Amino acid sequence: MRAVQVVLDEKKWSVEMKKKNSFANVVLSVLLVAVIAIAPMPVGAGVIVENLPYDVDYIDIGDLEIVNDFGLLEQIDLRMLECEYFAAEFMEAVSIMNLQARAVEAYGLLMEYFLTYVDGYLELIHPDTYAGAYVEGDMLVIRLTDISGETTVFYKNILGDLADAVMFEQVSFSKNQLRAFGEIFVDAVDAPVVQFGVDTMANAFAITLDESYAYSMQVVESFNANARFMPVPIMFELGQMAVAASTLTGGSAIVAQGGRLNSFASIGATGYHLVNGVRQGYALLTTGHAFTYRPNNATVTSNGVPIGNLSTFRVGRYSAGVPGTANGDWAIVSLNAEGARRVTDLLRDGRRISGAVMSPPVNSAVFGLGMETFSTGHVDRTGLTIDLNSPNITTLVTGITSVRTGGVRPIPGDSGGTVFTFNAQNHVMLAGVILGTSRGTGTWYFSPHQWVSSRFVGLW
Repeated sequence: MRAVQVVLDEKKWSVEMKKKNSFANVVLSVLLVAVIAIAPMPVGAGVIVENLPYDVDYIDIGDLEIVNDFGLLEQIDLRMLECEYFAAEFMEAVSIMNLQARAVEAYGLLMEYFLTYVDGYLELIHPDTYAGAYVEGDMLVIRLTDISGETTVFYKNILGDLADAVMFEQVSFSKNQLRAFGEIFVDAVDAPVVQFGVDTMANAFAITLDESYAYSMQVVESFNANARFMPVPIMFELGQMAVAASTLTGGSAIVAQGGRLNSFASIGATGYHLVNGVRQGYALLTTGHAFTYRPNNATVTSNGVPIGNLSTFRVGRYSAGVPGTANGDWAIVSLNAEGARRVTDLLRDGRRISGAVMSPPVNSAVFGLGMETFSTGHVDRTGLTIDLNSPNITTLVTGITSVRTGGVRPIPGDSGGTVFTFNAQNHVMLAGVILGTSRGTGTWYFSPHQWVSSRFVGLW
């Protein structure tokens, strides 16, 4: 399975439009025949076409220069104290998180149950009845293709004491069905794909095409004409190709060994490196894309002082060490004596991390705290595959969560920062690390904690 990478210029696309439009219709016809026997026709299944610019502004950096001394050099974020608007926004979000706490915890138990090693790699393996979950008020709504007593008892047994925090909703298609059908289109569509994955709320598979190519609209129009024949709902959206953004701001760049440049990233958390479930010294968690093209054991510094070395990382096809999964965008740095002396469970705004959640569900509220900004929002989609394409890195990044917000989003330098939520006791719970943001919409992205949970544990 792959996403289509397109390097042809616009002129060549224009010349080949008619030929490709015809090809798209042929592909659709073949696919219809191929899958009609394996998926039932849903009532009212259709196609949603939206003009949503997904210009994913990934924060691409070279060497990693960790700043803020693990949160100890900065006081509580003054913006939160001085601005009534931000203070009110924060308190409202905390209130929502407290309301959702048991639902989020229940979702975390589900994800922990679904996490399975396949050929040595950690993956989420969903039951054939599972169609995703989302938060509604204080309840986790689990979508299933079968809500009979026998099926729901299976999920209630997983959740134990949290079973009273869930309700069930029947839909037409499971995640496995949607992926199996939708990824056929990802492989077959003759247009550049920005991102793809299951849309839990729509019970559909969503594919975003690069809107900068005229042919993308023709594919959408051609597909729309055949939508009523689709046995499984596919959502085509138009957006922009993912572009990496430089974080080299004035005064921050220096020349590193080999001619590459240093710049800044943020810390997700400090804690312990896990090897086969056993703690193997102090470590910090941050972004993985900081280490693309970096050697194993690359040195990491804080304010010019070496504090550790790269142990393992993963971002798409790039990795080092033993990441144990092909998913997510994260890195673990093993700390030396100086780094170990600075470990803390504090965030830079004074809050203290008390635990972790595997992966927040759709509609749950989250915060993102990097070295530059404090971001808020609600989870929009989970399990996304993002096409990261820039002069320095081209790769698909899987298992990513998107967040929608009407407020502040992460900016360059925040990559690797802490994504967190609150539990019912108002304690901060690590949910992942910041990946990047979208220039065209109120969307930002993070790598959920579940992909690194077997390699890193915090100080809680």
